[in-house]
Amino acid sequence: MRSTVVDGSIDPLISPDQAAPVFLNIFTNPYIAGIVYAGLFAAIMSTADAFINIGVAAITHDIPKSIKGSPLNNDLFWARIGTISLCIIASIFATFSWQTGHISTCIETARLKEALNDAEQYSVSSVSLG
Repeated sequence: MRSTVVDGSIDPLISPDQAAPVFLNIFTNPYIAGIVYAGLFAAIMSTADAFINIGVAAITHDIPKSIKGSPLNNDLFWARIGTISLCIIASIFATFSWQTGHISTCIETARLKEALNDAEQYSVSSVSLG
C-alpha cells in the first residue's frame, strides 16, 4: 500500500486502518473482497455471540448458584430471557456509546486548559541573575 501512495497511484490514506479496505476495494477481485469481508463479519459475530453466551451463563447459572447454593429451576427459559435482556442492554449501550467519546474529550480538554492556566500562573516572566 505504501508504494502505491508514494508512486501517486492512490491518494494518501487518512488513517492506517484504511489500508486493508482500500487494498481490497482497489486491487482485488470483488468476489475475493466479498469473501474477506464476509469472513471478517463472521468473526465479529462469533465473538459477540460468545460474549453474550458467557454473560448469560454467569447471570443465570453462576450467580444464582453462588447466592442460593443451587442453580435456577428451568435454566433454558431463564437463559433465553437473559439473552434477550443482555442483547437489549448491549444495544442501548452501543446506541449511546458515541456520546462517551465526546464527554471524555471535553473532560480532557478542560483538564488541559486548567493545566495550562496553572502553568501560566506559576511561570516566571522575567528572571534576573544579577
